[in-house]
Amino acid sequence: MTEDDAFTMPTRAELGVLMALWRHGSSPATGRDVIEHHDDCPAHPTVMNLLRHLHDKGLVAKTPGDYGNLFTAVYSCEQVIQRILASLIDRFFDGDCGKLVAYAQAHQQQLSCRDSGRPAEPFDYSKPHRSQRHTRSP
Repeated sequence: MTEDDAFTMPTRAELGVLMALWRHGSSPATGRDVIEHHDDCPAHPTVMNLLRHLHDKGLVAKTPGDYGNLFTAVYSCEQVIQRILASLIDRFFDGDCGKLVAYAQAHQQQLSCRDSGRPAEPFDYSKPHRSQRHTRSP
């Protein structure tokens, strides 16, 4: 993804669906696959609507499958993180990453970071990010 690429920022709900797609792996996913890998277990119509929005924004590719459409994330998690951070830095910190770092350090207590006092480990997007994952009864 280059600076010239069109990129529409995903909403919080859309980001949840993208994270589920990344957890699913590189193979195309059905709507049900997304629900299985989603932290909040949204209803199937909700997931399908969010996937449609993501497809319209160019963030998800859709291909016909044997039993419905299959979906894949167009951008990797790292690419989306880079774009979201770049947008945040541009809009609030005049494009200066150092200002973001200074802000985070100055407001560490007010930010809702879960800092355990030890160095952060890389985030594993293949697993749910909440301590307990909601499950839907059969």
